Amino acid sequence: MTAVTKLLAFLQQRLDSGPLKNLSGHLVKSLKALLGDVKSRSRKRTIMARLDELGDLGSLPDIARAIDLEYLKYLDHQEFLEAQRKVSVLEQMIRKMRRPVHPSEPNARLAGFRAASAMGWLVLMVTMIVLTMGAG
Repeated sequence: MTAVTKLLAFLQQRLDSGPLKNLSGHLVKSLKALLGDVKSRSRKRTIMARLDELGDLGSLPDIARAIDLEYLKYLDHQEFLEAQRKVSVLEQMIRKMRRPVHPSEPNARLAGFRAASAMGWLVLMVTMIVLTMGAG
């Protein structure tokens, strides 16, 4: 459809015809039908609004320059793949966090040592405070 749009835009420029509102209206309708494959709602809304603006003008070269469906679909597909990759990474992280933790794991052992050290310091401080208050 993009090739047809480019061809019609070239012919309109080459023949120096005026605005072709009916043809641009039908072209905009067909391009809107092709936007069903775009998964991004915001991109789809933006393109639809831009097509509505350009369809009223009747200038096919403006439509051909402004709307490159192959590139937009490529961008949409790449963003969709990136979103799928991020979701799979998050799902892996969730599975990793839900699994049981064993005391023999290095991270669990380190956390235990840190907690025991903090608890020891806390007991020492409380003992020192009690001894100093009792001596006074």
